[in-house]
Amino acid sequence: AYEIPKRDWSSDVCSSDLLPDGDGNMLDHAMIVWGSNMSNSNAHNHFPLPMTILGGASGKVKGGQHIKYADQTPLSNLLLTVAQRAGVEVEKVGDDGTKSMSEV
Repeated sequence: AYEIPKRDWSSDVCSSDLLPDGDGNMLDHAMIVWGSNMSNSNAHNHFPLPMTILGGASGKVKGGQHIKYADQTPLSNLLLTVAQRAGVEVEKVGDDGTKSMSEV
């Protein structure tokens, strides 16, 4: 079995000198969504579903916060928000992604 070595990736990802890019760095201008679409794959359970957004998306994402939404909030709402912040003109993602998350 292959084992991925453990390391503190946050120091690499959050480094202020990470790949300079214009008026900031790559992370200032990127938006990375990290998580999973399945909490318990044995039960096909979508709850709880912690997600992380890294980067500032050129000022389109509010950083430095931890947001806890109501139980059973659809992941597709987050994906809708991400698409809209990336400049995609879309009003719905999937069957239940209809509410953009203004706090993000």
